[in-house]
Amino acid sequence: RAALLASDAEVYVIGIDNVKWLVALLKELPPGHRLFDLLCIDELSRFKSPRSKLATKHLNKIIDRFRIRWGLTGTPRPNDYIDQFRPLQLLTANGLFAPRSFDSWRRKHFLSDYQGFNWTIRPESETKIIKKIASVTFTIDPADLPQRDTPNIIPVWVDLPPDAMKVYKEM
Repeated sequence: RAALLASDAEVYVIGIDNVKWLVALLKELPPGHRLFDLLCIDELSRFKSPRSKLATKHLNKIIDRFRIRWGLTGTPRPNDYIDQFRPLQLLTANGLFAPRSFDSWRRKHFLSDYQGFNWTIRPESETKIIKKIASVTFTIDPADLPQRDTPNIIPVWVDLPPDAMKVYKEM
C-alpha cells in the first residue's frame, strides 16, 4: 500500500478499514504535500457517529491539512440533523458547527427527553442549521431526476471461451 501511495497517480482509493493506517502514514508527510490536495470520502454517512473512534481518533488528526474536502452520501441525514454534525465537521474548516464539541452543539440545537436518550431539533435551530450547511452541501431533489417508466435495457452479447461457457452452463 505504501509503495502504491508513493507512486505517481491521479487518484488513490482506500477502504474505510485502512483509515488508521493511512493517517499514520500521512502524519509523517510535510504540510502542502501533494497527497493533501483533495480528500473525497465516499459513504460519508458511515462517519456520522460523533463518538466514532475512526472519525475522531484518527482522521481528525490530519483533516485540517487537506486543501479540499468532499463527502459523498445518498443518506445525509438518515435519522435527523444530529447525524450531520460529524460528517460536516470533518468536511468544513474552522468549525462550521460551533461549538466544536458534539455534546455542546447538541444541547444548543436539540431538546432531550427527561432521560436524555431521545433528542428533537429545536424549531428555531432547524432553519439555522439548514442555512449554515447550504454553503457546503449540494442536494439533488428526486423530482429533478429524469423519470423512466421502464428500465433502459441494452443487451450485449459476448462469446465466451469454451471453458468459461462450460462453467456458465453448469451454473
